[in-house]
Amino acid sequence: MLHDATALADAIRRGVLSAADAMQASLDAAARHDPLGAIVHLDSGMGMAAARAMDDQREADPARFASRVFGGVPTLGKDLGGPFAGFPVTAGSSLFEREAGDEDSDLAGRFRDTGFCLFGLTTSPEFGLSLASEPAIGPICRNPLDPSLRQVVPRVEQRPPLVPAWYQSPMPPMPAARSGCLPPVAAWWVSSRVVVRCPLDHPSAIILAGSPASWL
Repeated sequence: MLHDATALADAIRRGVLSAADAMQASLDAAARHDPLGAIVHLDSGMGMAAARAMDDQREADPARFASRVFGGVPTLGKDLGGPFAGFPVTAGSSLFEREAGDEDSDLAGRFRDTGFCLFGLTTSPEFGLSLASEPAIGPICRNPLDPSLRQVVPRVEQRPPLVPAWYQSPMPPMPAARSGCLPPVAAWWVSSRVVVRCPLDHPSAIILAGSPASWL
């Protein structure tokens, strides 16, 4: 087994295996681990087409192919941030339709320029605002060491105030990650049950925009 993307790219460049072989291995692995919920969208046809295009370029234009650092290496985009042409990026939110666009973000374009072959998107928390990928629209990304694991969070007594009382407002404990992990930030919030709020004209004002309603 090759250890990283650099080694895989080198093997494809030297003809040890083809980009199509690498893509098929990735698709097979994705199918085996599908119950973990790590991939929100998979497009095997698009992935294989990208891989075969890299194989064709390797034969027809070796110099151009050699200039691609990760030529033929399969990879996944993130369901968050800028668009990836052909993939339905929703930022893990039901606010957006699962419809693929035809434009690449700067990041997506750089991925393709370096030779990466995209075949799907990984699961993201809604708007990236949690350390556990459990968007309400699914799928829930589960703990790979124990997919059946569930976390039960005990109630914790209110800790002494960390800021003046007039900055505080009560906040219910965040639910535990259904995937079986408790994010560090969530753990702090559960124990303190406090959210800092202050006037918008205060120099230390913190604005929390787009927080999931279940947190408030």
